[in-house]
This record gives sequence, C-alpha cells and structure tokens, in this order.
Amino acid sequence: MSKTKKKNIMRPQDFAKTIIRLFDDCYCYGVMEAEEVRDEPLLKEITELSKEHGIYRMLTSDHDMDNREWLINILLINKRVSGFDKIFFLLTEYLKVYSSMRCIIPICHDFYLQGASDYYKNPHVVDKESLKRPMLMQWDDTGLVHVKYSELLLMAQTFCFSRERVLGNEEYNNYESIKNYHLNAFSQELWAGVTKISEDRDIP
Repeated sequence: MSKTKKKNIMRPQDFAKTIIRLFDDCYCYGVMEAEEVRDEPLLKEITELSKEHGIYRMLTSDHDMDNREWLINILLINKRVSGFDKIFFLLTEYLKVYSSMRCIIPICHDFYLQGASDYYKNPHVVDKESLKRPMLMQWDDTGLVHVKYSELLLMAQTFCFSRERVLGNEEYNNYESIKNYHLNAFSQELWAGVTKISEDRDIP
C-alpha cells in the first residue's frame, strides 16, 4: 500500500527568505539593465504604464508582457543573478496552491523598476561580479551595498500598499484575479516570515 506524499511546504522564515531573495534578484537586474540601456525617460514611461494598468515591460524589451511571460522572465532573472535554487519550486508549486502568491509577480516588477530608478539616481559602472554574491544588495552612490532582510521587507510592504491603492476594489485587467485581500494576505505572510529570521542570520 503506497503512502500519500506530504506537500513540501517551507517554514515561514524559509518562505520569506526565498521571496526576498527573488525580489533582490529583480532589483539587481533592474540596476544592470538601467546601466545597459541608459534611458531614464523610458523607465518613467514603463513605470507609469505599470502603475496604472498593470503592464509588465523591461527596459531591454520592445513589447508589453502578460503574467505568464513576465513569470518566465522572473525565472530567467533569478538564474542570471543568484541562481537560488528554491525559487523555481516556489514559483511553480506555491502559485498553484496559494492565490495570494500571485502577488509575487507584480511585486517583482516593482523591485525591478526600483533597481533601475536607483541606478539613474547614482549612475556609474556596475561591478557585475558583485552580483554573484550570497548577500542581499541595494544600489547607492557607492555601488551595490549589503542590506538586511528587514530593509527589503519594508520596501515590499510599500509596494503592496501602493498596489492596493491603485487596485481599489477592482482587479487589474491582466492580473487574473489578484484583489486587495490577496495583497493584504501576501504582505502579512511575508512580514510574519521575516520577523522569524534573527538579525544575526541575515546573510543566508
């Protein structure tokens, strides 16, 4: 008689670490593409389109993307930046089961745009080798610097709040069922997970 396999569910802190790592990958990739393209007006155009209509677009692409195409690009970004192996499981398994996890898709885009925006505030050469790192990074006037999970958590929370305000009580046209309560649940789950990560273990 075969035994029923249990679902491989991450602990809250591992779940939070994995998501924050993914957000950081998207942020760093935004920095990289901003240096490559060097087109701040284009970034502003994409940012406005994304905020108002839930459109996904990258600085190096010439077309808008739907959820599925942007999700594939998220996986590619993860592979190119950190290669953190838990990401694929998270995006292919959790998205099937937990509706609030769909919020990862637009929030990744927000982090990507924020990385590009931060680069344009302090444009200088990106040391791409520094991206191959175990630490979480953000861009400032000195380049990429190490940050804690709690700092990226706060950024993610502000993105969720912004999305909630734009969304109101309606769905984005191409979000396929993301609503305010999904964003609220996702932000709370992420907060609960990060608060379980002790400060002395901020570097995974």
